[in-house]
Amino acid sequence: MKKIRKHEMKIYNTKAMISTAEIFGEYETMVMFEDGDELECYTSDTLEEALKIHDELVTKYNNDIYERSTAKLLGAKNNGQFVIQVY
Repeated sequence: MKKIRKHEMKIYNTKAMISTAEIFGEYETMVMFEDGDELECYTSDTLEEALKIHDELVTKYNNDIYERSTAKLLGAKNNGQFVIQVY
């Protein structure tokens, strides 16, 4: 297994990650909580497709968190600020 990209964030007030890895010649992108419970999982044949899916999931979950945040209520712009770490 080769790790490609990973983002960490708080989803539903729980630490979670969006991770993409190469496994046996295929690429797998997962959204999961720290305890291993999966929210979404996608398999891709190419690195380009896997990275596109990864970036779309980061945007999706960041936007979801923003929509439910007090930051939005206070007028803060959504600049991807809900991503905790990027690997």
